[in-house]
Amino acid sequence: MKNIKLKIKCKNLLKITFLITYSTNFLKIFLHLIYNIKFLGQKI
Repeated sequence: MKNIKLKIKCKNLLKITFLITYSTNFLKIFLHLIYNIKFLGQKI
C-alpha cells in the first residue's frame, strides 16, 4: 500500500511541476508579446 501512495504522490508532483513550468513559459511568451506590441507602437 505504501508503494502505491508514493507513486501517486510522485505523479502529482510531476503534474504540479509540469503545470508550473507550462504557466511560466506561457507568461514569458505573453510578456514578450506585450513588450513587442508596445515597442512596435512606439516605432509607429
